[in-house]
Amino acid sequence: MLTSSSRALSHFSSISARHHRRISSTGRVPRAVFLAALFGAPVCLARAQGDARVSAAVDFAGMVQRNGIERWQPASRLTPDLRLDDKYLRLSGGASIVGGANTLRLDRGEFIGMAAPAPFGPFRLSLTGHGEQLTSSATRARGVLSLEPALSLGVGDAGAWIGTGIERFVQAADSTPVRPLLRFGVWRTIGGVTLTASTASHAARLGGRLSTIHTITYTDSIRNDTLGGYNYFQRQRVTGDSGSSSRTRIWSELEFGLSWARGPVALDAAVGARRAVDAFPRALWGRASAAVQLNSRVALLASAGNEAARIAMGIPDTRVATLGLRVSPVTRLRPPPPAPIRASATAFVITPVGVCSYVVTLHVPRARSVELSGDFGKWEPVALTETSPDTWETTLTLPPGTYRVNLRVDGDRWKAPPGLAVVEDEFNGTVGMMVVRGQPTKALNDSL
Repeated sequence: MLTSSSRALSHFSSISARHHRRISSTGRVPRAVFLAALFGAPVCLARAQGDARVSAAVDFAGMVQRNGIERWQPASRLTPDLRLDDKYLRLSGGASIVGGANTLRLDRGEFIGMAAPAPFGPFRLSLTGHGEQLTSSATRARGVLSLEPALSLGVGDAGAWIGTGIERFVQAADSTPVRPLLRFGVWRTIGGVTLTASTASHAARLGGRLSTIHTITYTDSIRNDTLGGYNYFQRQRVTGDSGSSSRTRIWSELEFGLSWARGPVALDAAVGARRAVDAFPRALWGRASAAVQLNSRVALLASAGNEAARIAMGIPDTRVATLGLRVSPVTRLRPPPPAPIRASATAFVITPVGVCSYVVTLHVPRARSVELSGDFGKWEPVALTETSPDTWETTLTLPPGTYRVNLRVDGDRWKAPPGLAVVEDEFNGTVGMMVVRGQPTKALNDSL
């Protein structure tokens, strides 16, 4: 009797066999075109967006990796990445190039596009497009394209979203019809920690056997009573198996995430689970990464964890641990959050640095852009700069007085900064009241 692991491995072999039969009908996108799309799209759009921010990052890492039941293998990895950030969108393209013992291969290529227009009340729509190509040492390249519209509801430092995901597998054995599948999640920011919980449904055709026809040639004999002995000759026999049909299986995957940053250190972690699906046993996975900013352009990275098998793509489960360096701006130190999660400020501090000159500091976990406006500047938005993970700053000239101010994160609603008294304005909205008294204090937040 086959164990569940053996049956899963048998299914991966079946997927590989069917993949080779289907590859000629699905076509193949040249790798050069794929890479051009990864890195060219953000650059082209950057020229059209005057206020967009383009940044590049390159990771150099050593790692040990294990795919499925293979042995642990040491390797080195180069991961270039290009990203464009704007208050209403994010585009990123990247690749992972892995080098081992006398081998060099494109392990992964990915493109992500996200758009989130201005909110209406507490609600906001977002649309995420994702293209990914994966190659393991045991399989040929497989790809997946997905589109995920979502509607989020933000209330203070928490919120929830609901949406659908549409997936299409490219050069894979799965032939599941494209259908929308449920996505749901919640988030909560407590101090500098952002907690998330999300569930996503997936579908694939599993089980079944291909129909086969075999011709068997064998030697037969007949006794010769006249001459004595036997006469030998070749015979053929045709056998076949009509196979069995596969079935569409739908399953959900649950994942919990945690994100934290303080000063030059940033931590991200996630754990997830999936029930048993057909011949595949239940799966548990977890991963954690840490980044320490060494200077304005270089950071130390470490990560470890495992990923569950990609059932529909025929990619086995993976375990990996890495240690390396990232060359990038501060804004690229951490992975971006899912599109529906709406960042919000958790701390607001104003510090004097000279006569009528103040540094305004906001702590905003994993934001793309932060803007401040107030009657001190005729309500013209002032863009802040991320100086360390999740810390945004700008310098203002503020004579002593009382000011009305608001802030906006990632093009979301204008709201009062945390810690300030909130009052209504003449447009039936709310603003924060900031008092600048002019005395040299460490932080004027307490006097507001």
